[in-house]
Amino acid sequence: MSRSRSPHEPVGRDALFPEYRFLPYDPRMPIKDKYLPLGAHLRRLAGEHSDVTLTFAEIERIIGAPLPRGSQSVPFWQGVHSKAPPRARAWLDAGFVAQPDLTHGRIRFHRQAPAARTPPAAARGQQPGGRR
Repeated sequence: MSRSRSPHEPVGRDALFPEYRFLPYDPRMPIKDKYLPLGAHLRRLAGEHSDVTLTFAEIERIIGAPLPRGSQSVPFWQGVHSKAPPRARAWLDAGFVAQPDLTHGRIRFHRQAPAARTPPAAARGQQPGGRR
């Protein structure tokens, strides 16, 4: 027999974001994997939105864990010396870059245009070696 939920009982991440049930956060997992649910969320929105703005509280609900104090700094989201932090793999793999707005406690994830792919030589009507 299942227990019914009281209307005053807090709603957990699984109820708000059922697609993340398969990605529970485990404190023993590598820190960079903590943000995989965020990447999954952005990937789901990528087809419809080129910009997604999330507050820190929304990100915490998505990942199912509190953000560390360091998240209040730009390098946490963008890295240092043009090198992305390991956690950024989650949003970079989803095709987004993070643009922190720390004054307002939110992060704008901007979708990057996919790289233009050059078709193979045969598809362009050329033979290998550059001859037509």
